[in-house]
Amino acid sequence: MINTFLGIAFESWVNIDGDCPMTHQVSASDAQLELGHGTGSLHLVITQGGLNKLLQVVEAAAAEMHTRNVTSGGGPQLAATMVGTE
Repeated sequence: MINTFLGIAFESWVNIDGDCPMTHQVSASDAQLELGHGTGSLHLVITQGGLNKLLQVVEAAAAEMHTRNVTSGGGPQLAATMVGTE
């Protein structure tokens, strides 16, 4: 069974390469990140706590990719790591 929020379940996959435009805006309560541009973009609205957790995950993934020498054309089997799920 999939967990829902107010009856809605949502999952999304986005493939991001090094040419993907990325922008941000910051308000008093959150940051708004745009990956892509226009109709082909993904928008994230994220709190300071969520942004800190995202940074931890991104830094860990970047370090692992660097260590494994993964290229954009493929690489070792994907391994998932969850942060802050205790």
